[in-house]
Amino acid sequence: MERTEAAEIEALRDLFAATPAADVDELGTGVLELGEALAIRVRFASGAPEVNHALGITATEQLDALAPFYGSTRHIVSPAPGLDLDAALRERGYEPGYSWSAA
Repeated sequence: MERTEAAEIEALRDLFAATPAADVDELGTGVLELGEALAIRVRFASGAPEVNHALGITATEQLDALAPFYGSTRHIVSPAPGLDLDAALRERGYEPGYSWSAA
């Protein structure tokens, strides 16, 4: 994983860990740890897929964990740089987007 991607993932981990409990419930925030990868969710912002984002995805098993985590919340998936998960993403209903795949 590239340093910049790892830094973004760590920053998001810290941000979501610092969210007050009352806001977690109200906003519907969630974090799904996927090894080095991370998925974040803010149901309050379900119309903004760029806020609901899985980063550093490296395996189809990680993709399989995203559907139950996000439910109907629109989201973006960013595979780790250099990996080709296009076919696996399409099989799961994702469509190519600008540097992301969204569902």
